[in-house]
Formats: sequence, C-alpha cells, structure tokens
Amino acid sequence: MRANNSTRLASKVFALVFIGLTVYCSAVYLLLRDVLGLQMVFGGLYRMFMYHAQHPIQYIALFCAVFAAGLALMLGCWPKARQWPAWALTALVLLLTVLLGSALGGALWSLHDMQAGYFPPSHRLWQQVGWGVTSGLQVGWLVLLLSVPFNVLCLPAFYRAGRYGSMQFQRHKP
Repeated sequence: MRANNSTRLASKVFALVFIGLTVYCSAVYLLLRDVLGLQMVFGGLYRMFMYHAQHPIQYIALFCAVFAAGLALMLGCWPKARQWPAWALTALVLLLTVLLGSALGGALWSLHDMQAGYFPPSHRLWQQVGWGVTSGLQVGWLVLLLSVPFNVLCLPAFYRAGRYGSMQFQRHKP
C-alpha cells in the first residue's frame, strides 16, 4: 500500500518541524544555562522535584514532538486549516500542545520519579503514571508559564514552524 502525497507531506513536515524545533529549543536552553549562567532555566513549583531540569532535552523533545505531530495532523487531515493565517494555526496547535504535552510531560515526570527510587508496588504502577498525567494537566501549564525567558525565546521558532507547515501544504496542494 502506497502512502498518498498528503501523508508523505505530513510526514516531511513532522520530521523537519520536530528536528528543527528540538535543535533550536535545546540550543536556547544551553545558551541560557551555560552561557548566561541561569541556575533555573525552567520554572518549578515549591517543593517540586525538578526532573525537567535534570533531563531538559527529553522534555523539550517531548513538547516539540507533540507540536510537530499536531501541526502535521491538523494540516494533513483538516484542509480548512491550510487556509488559516499562520498565527491562528500556530496558536491553536500551541494550545493543544500545552494540554497534551503537559499530560505526557506529567507521565514522563512520573517515570523519572520512579527512576529516582520512588517506585510504587507493582499493582499501583499504572495508577502512578495516571497520577503523573493528572498532575501534568494540573500544573504543567504553570511550569511552562514560569519558564521565562526560555518560552519567550522559543515562541518565534514555533510560529516559524507553523508558517513553514502552512506554506508546504499550500505549495504542494495535496
């Protein structure tokens, strides 16, 4: 079975947006941490284990993958979205990314918590991951909001990625 042009184009958009955003956001993170010497690039809540600061590239890649997948799916499966202005498309995909990325980030946080030795009994493993998803939905958006200047410096790259995806689909008209 051959993939149609729309599927190939969506795959290309996903791959290039994911790689480009991950590299850019990782470079911004390293610049803020190593060159400017910020102790806390990412925000955190009081008495929160900062696994996202210990494993920053994993969390950056997670959010970039969710954004890239959302952008590719929206443009590939919803032809009306291809006609929207890039800022509107990017804003919608970013909103969905914050919701889904926070949930998945909470699950990743829960897995990092287990790696640190806080492992529940086997019958509660999935409850622990579910708790991470719920906690991510409750506080993930706040941690992202508190991650200034990182999020402000990365926002233009997300806009450019949304614009790139729109232009690719408008140019090829699958």
